[in-house]
Amino acid sequence: MAYNKPFIQTTNLYQSVSQKFNPTQVIFTGRVADVDDTVEGGRIKVRVSAFGEDVTSPLGESSTENLTWYYPLLPRHFHILPQVGEAVIVFVQDFKNTAVKRYWLGSVVSQLQKIKYDDESTSVRINDWSPKISSYPDAAGVFPEKDEVALIGKNNTDIILKDNELQFRAGKHENDNVYKLNVKNPASITMTYEPLNFVEQTPTYQSRTLILSDKIGLISHEGNPNFKAVKIDNTDRDTIFANAHPIARGDLVVEALQAIINAIKTHIHDNSTPVADKSGAVKELDKIETNLENILQKNIVIN
Repeated sequence: MAYNKPFIQTTNLYQSVSQKFNPTQVIFTGRVADVDDTVEGGRIKVRVSAFGEDVTSPLGESSTENLTWYYPLLPRHFHILPQVGEAVIVFVQDFKNTAVKRYWLGSVVSQLQKIKYDDESTSVRINDWSPKISSYPDAAGVFPEKDEVALIGKNNTDIILKDNELQFRAGKHENDNVYKLNVKNPASITMTYEPLNFVEQTPTYQSRTLILSDKIGLISHEGNPNFKAVKIDNTDRDTIFANAHPIARGDLVVEALQAIINAIKTHIHDNSTPVADKSGAVKELDKIETNLENILQKNIVIN
């Protein structure tokens, strides 16, 4: 089979046949040029090469004044905006009539390890040779498994819905290293509904919630001391953990109280001195007295 015209293979995405404008086409990919919507309605401006708009110029060097607004396709209940330079999918009902709304959907992210930012020049092309996240053993657990439903943040947070398990995570991978699971100090809330034991082949289910973090604060709006209630930043968190009351370890409190009870009940004086006899119970009380600080869990605070 011969071609009447020469065919030149090109790796330039913007000169490929698929990027030329087709009057029957309504879905395109474009490069985000501006996300500063004047009415804060989620609109963005996009350059689409099929429309003759230059998407190869460096970011910020070309004016966006004459570009058309694109409206968010997702309901506003879902808050996400692409970043300038990322790719989005755009839907155009009428190319010739700019008064008809155009819509955007995105950002387009080629692979999970690029969730923080994926440039338009690479995000629209997923290649078999691109390293996949599962090829990095230390990254196991950073991103959801194939059978899970998840909401993934742009950097180091996510919400994962597993089978009878819900996870909220922050700091899931090491700082600035998406290829290594943080096994030292991630913050997480894990809620499970799972079988504990089987009675005549029927499992008994129990709900459990675990909160893991370096510091945990349980703060009431009416507590004492009283802390800032909204727009809490890192300085506010430092204030809370420095001034709120450390919570007590309940089992140690009970142990101490039991020792006090025993000491009082077995309190003995000899005839020559008012000092209590060093019976076993009193010695136990002496031991606990020297470790009273252990009763306090200083990394969990309340007000």
